[in-house]
Amino acid sequence: KKGAVRIDTGSAPGFDIGTKTFINISDFDMAGSGLSTGIVAQGGTNLRLSRNEFRNYVSGIYLGGGINIILRDNLIEECSDFGLNIFGGSSVFPANNEFENCNIGITVGSTASNIVVSGNVFLMNSNAAIDFVGGATGEILDNTVMMNGTGIRIQSIGSSAQIRNNVLYGNSGDGISIISAGAGSVIQQNTCVSNANGLLISSTAGTDVRNNIFLGNTGSGFSADAPSTNSWINGYNCSFGNTFNWNNAAVPGTGSISADPLLAGDAWPGAEFNLMSQGGRFTYNGWIIDGVHSPCIDAGDPALPWSLEPMPNGGRANIGSNGNRKEASKSMPDSDGDGMPDAWEIQFLGSTNAMPGADADSDIMPNLEEYIAGTNPTNNFSLLAFSANGITNGNPWVGWPSVLGRIYSIEYSVDGFAPWIPTGSNMPATPTFNVFEDTAAIPGISRFYRVLAMFDSTNKAL
Repeated sequence: KKGAVRIDTGSAPGFDIGTKTFINISDFDMAGSGLSTGIVAQGGTNLRLSRNEFRNYVSGIYLGGGINIILRDNLIEECSDFGLNIFGGSSVFPANNEFENCNIGITVGSTASNIVVSGNVFLMNSNAAIDFVGGATGEILDNTVMMNGTGIRIQSIGSSAQIRNNVLYGNSGDGISIISAGAGSVIQQNTCVSNANGLLISSTAGTDVRNNIFLGNTGSGFSADAPSTNSWINGYNCSFGNTFNWNNAAVPGTGSISADPLLAGDAWPGAEFNLMSQGGRFTYNGWIIDGVHSPCIDAGDPALPWSLEPMPNGGRANIGSNGNRKEASKSMPDSDGDGMPDAWEIQFLGSTNAMPGADADSDIMPNLEEYIAGTNPTNNFSLLAFSANGITNGNPWVGWPSVLGRIYSIEYSVDGFAPWIPTGSNMPATPTFNVFEDTAAIPGISRFYRVLAMFDSTNKAL
């Protein structure tokens, strides 16, 4: 239990351990008067702080120096400056802590190096969750950063960080901001949802931005100024549903997509915004099969690590915070290579022996096309077809049942035969019904329409 021994320290520090070595402070519940620091350490080696609670301090913990310092499973809350102030030191490892309702959760200062911030939860810290300043360097991995001011901020010359596999959700400022910092920051495998900007880079060259999801941010998904594009690596990101998916000098880059990533779950650790998968998705209650499949699965940069993902993994990392992690959503196995995933065949057709060209429900849609369209191959009322049409303001329109995870196109012909001419393309599903109005139709000239559903431009179902 955190904080088994309670200490009210008033205006004095809870512990001032100076430069002592091999100190272990565990299982204290410490409360101040808002005028002091919970623990002060100026140096020394091999300090371990675990399972403590700190509340109502200026700083919960102050580290002025030291080497090999482990801070694990602590709760630090209601600190007017910093939950943890790493002013100096090397090889400092804050892991699996909670920082709540502070001004800044963790600040890392100018003389600190090799700082690894991993597996922590940051909630409602008003200024920022994590702040690297003045030349600080380190790693920021697998954290959950929710409803703070800025999520992760790297600022001032010389500061840089490896920022990987974090979830940044609902922060009133930027999810991640890199401002006037040193070259070399790596921003990979993060999921940034409903922040001000997902990622903002300003006056900082030499960053590496790959395999991230930017979804539903009120400003930009990814914004960068022109100087920040110098010597950068940028690609294989998914930016969707932001006010601007890519803004200013930021561009998609090789392999990036603008499609709904189909996130499930929530932002809490263990099931953080996992990608929906017909091959298997991790949840608190075990693995489940979804009815739709995220376009971010197996869509990361082929050059980046993927081997930690469970089988089947496609030999390629997923985009987003669980990419190259044991909780990564699974690829769709297709043991007989017929284009229909095994799980889908078993779910709807009873075995993997179904033929892709067969029509199990006699609705003129073969099994493979039913899979691509997201319809039920055993129900002849479930098919991709127009179910409504009409004329609005002189323009013909058509409507059809739509399925999450599909993209639709409309083609027309003047006589119902080839050639078919595209008139609407890349329309995301708006379940349970999509409508297309043909504003380019010419009055008095007949048009016959057909709808196509697809995962991508190579798999179509009429």
